[in-house]
Amino acid sequence: MPSTRPPWTRSIRPFFDLLFPRFCTLCNRPIVDPLNESLCEGCWQELSPDPNRCRRCSAPVSKSKAISPKSCSLCKRDWKFRRVYCLCTYRNQAAKIARRMKSSKYEPLTKEVANRLGDWFLSTEQTCRHDLLVSVPQYWMKRWRDRYNQSDVLAKVLSKKLAIPYAERALVRTRWTEKQGTKTIEERLRSVLGSISHDRKTLVKDRTVLIVDDILTSGATANEAAKALMAAGAKKVDVIVFARGASSSRPGA
Repeated sequence: MPSTRPPWTRSIRPFFDLLFPRFCTLCNRPIVDPLNESLCEGCWQELSPDPNRCRRCSAPVSKSKAISPKSCSLCKRDWKFRRVYCLCTYRNQAAKIARRMKSSKYEPLTKEVANRLGDWFLSTEQTCRHDLLVSVPQYWMKRWRDRYNQSDVLAKVLSKKLAIPYAERALVRTRWTEKQGTKTIEERLRSVLGSISHDRKTLVKDRTVLIVDDILTSGATANEAAKALMAAGAKKVDVIVFARGASSSRPGA
């Protein structure tokens, strides 16, 4: 994947590596590629989207089924977002990365993921042009407690990579919601209902908006965010995530 780093970093990086060797966050092997910071190239190569997935929500589907949204059980719902873009499927190495990204300790990893996600998105030559980038918000109490939101980190890097303005406070979490990991899809939909609203200070009317998050599983949180944006007059809403969960039993949005 292409990189935004200056070419001269390739020539001087080996000297720094002799003094300060880098090791992969996942497998602990030495990182030899000068453009990688947190993961070795071997672990990166293990990340890929499922070839058999829904064209709309990117959920993995049975190989025997078509990848049309009509064959996807999740897309039988009235989603407010138009499409989900994901770099990989939530399994194996991707699952380990996603869990680490939730901690501020691994913020460098989150930034590297955002760069890879942006490179992948640009390489797919998407014809849709987005006017605004927003991230899935945290409830104020959690934001105050953790002082870290991985979705915000992803969005800031993606904003520069994709050259799309980032409206950091466009969405507001209006109440605390329980962790979604052990809930069914129906329980998740009910749990987050009405939990996200649009901040009127951010103009989204007649704009095409791209929502950024780390993981999408049931689609409940992304749908609430899209619903708030559409109610505020957004023209279209898409979602971009690092990983797409394959079932409601896995952690995610």
